[in-house]
Amino acid sequence: MRIAYFSNYFNHHQKPIGDIFNTLPNVEYIFVATEKIPDFRVKLGYKQISADYVIDTTISKENKKRAINLAKEADVAIFMAGGLEEYIIPRLKLNKLTFEVSERRFKRGYINMLSPNLIKHQIMYFLFGRKAPLYLLCSSAYAANDYNFLGSYIDRCFKWAYFTHVDCNYSLSTNRNDGFVKIMWCGRFIDWKHPELPILLASRLKTMGYQFSIDMYGNGKLLKDMMELAKDNSVDDVVHFCGNHHNEAILEAMRAHQIYLFTSDRNEGWGAVANESMSNGCALVGSEQIGSVPFLVEDNINGLIYKGTDIDSLTEKVKYLLDNPLHLDRIRRNAVKTMQDVWSPQVAAERFVRLAENLHLGKNTPYSVGPCSKATPIHNN
Repeated sequence: MRIAYFSNYFNHHQKPIGDIFNTLPNVEYIFVATEKIPDFRVKLGYKQISADYVIDTTISKENKKRAINLAKEADVAIFMAGGLEEYIIPRLKLNKLTFEVSERRFKRGYINMLSPNLIKHQIMYFLFGRKAPLYLLCSSAYAANDYNFLGSYIDRCFKWAYFTHVDCNYSLSTNRNDGFVKIMWCGRFIDWKHPELPILLASRLKTMGYQFSIDMYGNGKLLKDMMELAKDNSVDDVVHFCGNHHNEAILEAMRAHQIYLFTSDRNEGWGAVANESMSNGCALVGSEQIGSVPFLVEDNINGLIYKGTDIDSLTEKVKYLLDNPLHLDRIRRNAVKTMQDVWSPQVAAERFVRLAENLHLGKNTPYSVGPCSKATPIHNN
């Protein structure tokens, strides 16, 4: 089976699963990059990386021609990102098995219906995709709902993700027994990441007498404001601002913490830190509005889900973990097991091949949970 994956550029989000696809027996995998990494992504830490299965169309006209032919000839093609019409439309006209990868479309609400890119996509879908074997890989729990609202991909949606590296040999070490719990947050200090929530949480937990620390990693325009907020709430002794670190250091830090706070709102399309924190032994406490959370987290089993951006709900969930250390330990172990057994790149790649084989034969997905299982519409205000 020749699988071609088309996207704007090749980066650390595509490499883990790409590397697995490239090793599967009877699979030829090619990644097609159509753009250079933009400067704003480089400033966020994205690096120019490559692999022997990558075709970079920005290098030569020959590569561009190879990519156009590949779009028509591959057994299966996956398209992620806009602006790929010159590749996908000729393929759809040939009625060849095709997938699109997408996060939710209505991050800002239904005003996003006015987006020129969305309008362009919908025209393409109804002109060329509606009667073709075209399916949606949902990299957000809310993607199916948004597209179905538009009349697209009805009963054609499957669960997908941004797949991070998972160490399948990792096992959780012995927990601390002194009652002191280390809590972690990591991200850009911007409004929709809601960095104020860990600080407000710290104020409440400190008043209640809990023994804890909250380490906040990252940088951003709100960092100074958050440092002031910590001082104003008298929690600058338990809230630590740790700055930017390379991803390897962040992953090591996750293994040294028991709880990970994921406080973004609906603007977080997926959020790879959810995968990373769970696979490295943290009990994830995440907002229901984040695209990854309803897919990855089974509430109170392998993580906890709180309501929206509600500080009361967040406090209730974290307080429960602090009050129940044995259950905190079980949740952490279940989180690691979920990432190793269900949401790893290895599992996803193998399942995708099986899904494509089934669809070629006119069958449906054989999976009921996890990657490549059916994604049903979930509404989120």
